[in-house]
Amino acid sequence: MKVVAAFLLVLGCLAVSHAWRCREGPRLFNAKQVDAGMGMVVGTDIYKRAFFLSGRNWYRLGTTALKHVSVGPSGTWGTSASNRVHKLVAGNFKQVNGLTMQQVDAGGNGQVVGVRPSNYLAYCLREAYALGYTGVGGLSWTYLAGSLKYLSCGPRFGCWGVNRQSRVYVSRAISPTTCRNSGWIAVSGLAMKMVEVGTDGSVFGVSTAGKLYQRYGISARRPQGTGWRLVPMCMTVQHVSYDLRQLWVVTTSRLLMTCVHDNSSTERSEKLIQNCTAEHKDNMKAVAALFLLLCCLAVSHAWRCTEAPRLFNADQVDAGMGKVVATDIYKRAYFLSGRNWYRLGTTALKHVTVGPSGTWGTSASNRVHKLVAGNFKQVNGLTMQQVDAGGDGQVVGVRPSNYLAYCLREAYALGYTGVGSVGWTYLARKLKYYSCGPLYGCWGVDTSSRVYVSKAISPTTCRTSSWTTVSGLAMKMIEVATDGNVFGVSTRGKLYQRRGISSSRREGTSWVYVPMCMSVKHVSYDLRQLWVVTTSRLLMTCTP
Repeated sequence: MKVVAAFLLVLGCLAVSHAWRCREGPRLFNAKQVDAGMGMVVGTDIYKRAFFLSGRNWYRLGTTALKHVSVGPSGTWGTSASNRVHKLVAGNFKQVNGLTMQQVDAGGNGQVVGVRPSNYLAYCLREAYALGYTGVGGLSWTYLAGSLKYLSCGPRFGCWGVNRQSRVYVSRAISPTTCRNSGWIAVSGLAMKMVEVGTDGSVFGVSTAGKLYQRYGISARRPQGTGWRLVPMCMTVQHVSYDLRQLWVVTTSRLLMTCVHDNSSTERSEKLIQNCTAEHKDNMKAVAALFLLLCCLAVSHAWRCTEAPRLFNADQVDAGMGKVVATDIYKRAYFLSGRNWYRLGTTALKHVTVGPSGTWGTSASNRVHKLVAGNFKQVNGLTMQQVDAGGDGQVVGVRPSNYLAYCLREAYALGYTGVGSVGWTYLARKLKYYSCGPLYGCWGVDTSSRVYVSKAISPTTCRTSSWTTVSGLAMKMIEVATDGNVFGVSTRGKLYQRRGISSSRREGTSWVYVPMCMSVKHVSYDLRQLWVVTTSRLLMTCTP
């Protein structure tokens, strides 16, 4: 047990020490590339428009079409689709006559570096030329004796590049005044498609598999560092930049994200690691074996997430019977067809649900509605703040203000055509969120964020069996899928899956954390597909 305790402590330290808190950045639609330096952030979109960030808004940067843009001590530079180099002068980009470049970087000590198209030769523009260029005349570039497809410099520990074989190299120093290069050092390890150097010397890279890594162990004596550390992201990455302790990430689905490192966790974990390694040196071999085993288990629980078909300002989602419905912050309901979202009726709804009893929803005034003949019809009777149609035919709901839970019998739910009222059955339970599945009963969250499960609920009578308390986490919502899977969102915005659910143990055995790179607002699951709405209103889809 001492060995296990030591291992768990070390693992806990490592898990915390590499924590990044990510969220959607100020929204730049169809983002392609981003660069941050000297407190400024610039980017481009797929339409080759350059932007700069001011507050929470993006504004056009000049009128020239650019595929890549970079900001740093030498100013703001970019390259066009035809690989012409441009510099921002008096609010607009001026073409720089001379060599063409497919990518440039302005993050060094005043020099600008770039990579030529077709032959991938690396070049440098001296500080005097870079700073002094006013848009008139041509400039002379200095060859750096390297063949690279991507090149980035920082003012502290030199320049990093990636060659055509995706191998990484670092130069100890490139002189800003002469562009003299001290030579390239190969960085062993991962195959990268790009690397970026921050002002403080931090280095981040995107692997050829779309994974994000940070290089650690970098110093003046060892500019190549000592190893790569994975930065967990819930989507594959296309581009990255880093400045002033803020990480900017563009995903392959064109989403722009921003992340900050949890330094308080790092300090705590470093102390814990020192303590546990000092006390358990004799157990490290056993720890290594356990670590390998746990790594295998961790892989088996992995979810692959991407941005879902884009629904702007998503607020809530529900999936069932192969259908997916959702609402946005403007209380518009939608259904998914292929890769497109279409308006679902014309009634304003804050919550919508789909299942065996049809498609139901609640309005801002908590009126219940059912989809009838392509539009939502108000259901006269009790008001509900949230309803769920995922059971065996019944509909369940939660009343506003007093949070009393109710059930609408299958006959009423299926048979309602938009005329008359219906009678709801009280379930003798106070809940703020309620969800049912056809296999293993209904789950709910009470006003104190405690979780409960009802072993059975009759669709014909709405009679329920006893409620069982599910110990563990405090949840703000919970969703039950058709196949019996249960997912919950904690009060801290973390996503969890309930494990060990069966007909004989409907409450399951434990919660398993589902890592997400942003805090979560709402979740639904159907046919092995997880649908997630983040607190930043992004809709994501994940598969195991």
